[in-house]
Amino acid sequence: MSKHEIIIVIPSYNELHTIMNVCSKAKKYGKVLVLDDCSTDQTKRILSKNNINYLRNKKNLGYEANLIKGIKYILKNFKDIKYIITLDADGELLPNNISKLINKIKKNNYDIVIGSRKKLNRFSENILSLIYKIKFNISDPISGMKIYKTNILRKIINKISTKMFLVDILTNAQKYNCSFSSHKIDVKKRIGLSRAGNTFFSNYKILKIILYVIFLKKSYR
Repeated sequence: MSKHEIIIVIPSYNELHTIMNVCSKAKKYGKVLVLDDCSTDQTKRILSKNNINYLRNKKNLGYEANLIKGIKYILKNFKDIKYIITLDADGELLPNNISKLINKIKKNNYDIVIGSRKKLNRFSENILSLIYKIKFNISDPISGMKIYKTNILRKIINKISTKMFLVDILTNAQKYNCSFSSHKIDVKKRIGLSRAGNTFFSNYKILKIILYVIFLKKSYR
């Protein structure tokens, strides 16, 4: 797998203090594209100064909509890309884990590999991860670090919700008999507020995802 076949997309909102460290480490594994969700700090300036490729939204779209927009842009404009890797900008997900996901998807020819965090932030995340382990044999579906084959994303990207942390990429991909896996990754405690919002809002959102998954009529095998 060549670096020219891989692009790492990094959704970012006001992550000035971590974005350059994440980008500099990520570019060892492929092309880097930052999705700046109309940050109000100096993210745009520092990205321009350091010649980091980025897309900047004219208004704040939110995590999922920003990432979906970026993926669609890549699918349209980067025809040589065979793998898309997502990586959060806050520094919690260590970029050196990228090589683990690349090796796993390459060795086993999976369609999607999830970077499963060794420690989850919320009790609700642990419940969701357990349900996915039982139903799909994968864990930590809302992890911000995943690697996808682009041919799978082309089939399903227009069906993805902007309110579910992109877990419906996995549930839609099952319709195409995709092969999934997860791989444990190291994490670093982030500084500042979570991108998912306050505790009540994020737990409420995860609860809705849990209900969505429980009542799915078909599960992946």
